[in-house]
Amino acid sequence: MSKKKKEIIIIVIISLLGIINFFLIKREEVRKFVKLNYLFKAKKVKKASKKAGYIKVRISGMIRHPGTYLIKEGLKLSSLIQIAGGLKRYASIYLPYKLVLKDSEEYYIPYRKLKKGEYININTADELELCTIPYITKNIAKEILLYREKYGKFDSKEELKEINGIGEKKYNIIKNFVEIGE
Repeated sequence: MSKKKKEIIIIVIISLLGIINFFLIKREEVRKFVKLNYLFKAKKVKKASKKAGYIKVRISGMIRHPGTYLIKEGLKLSSLIQIAGGLKRYASIYLPYKLVLKDSEEYYIPYRKLKKGEYININTADELELCTIPYITKNIAKEILLYREKYGKFDSKEELKEINGIGEKKYNIIKNFVEIGE
């Protein structure tokens, strides 16, 4: 078989695998959506109209898809967390998972502080993720985001000293929990 024929066959095989993979991924996404709707009869809504047997709740904080959801009455916080995509990496694990949800309530998932050996990329972290760093308050996190917006990505950890609220002492603690990355 000639070299050109081999190349064409390889290209055709790779294309077919790509197409098959695309349809499998799409089918899996549809399956997950159907499963969630079947199990919980829940959906994210902007303006929920009240239906019999359903309640409207809001979830925010360290959750993958914060927002307002129309869910079946009697569900627990653990179900709402699952519906909203699960917890983010540094979410507090001390939550009242068995709490039965109430209509028109907002549930906030708090963050936890980092432990030794855990790091946050200060070039990609959002406000809540920055707050997981010891001694970083919401105000300091906002200052870091403003600094990043104004000057671009951090080139070194030492640039944190230029942020209002971060002095030498605080920097010496913070530097052990941050990393610089793309």
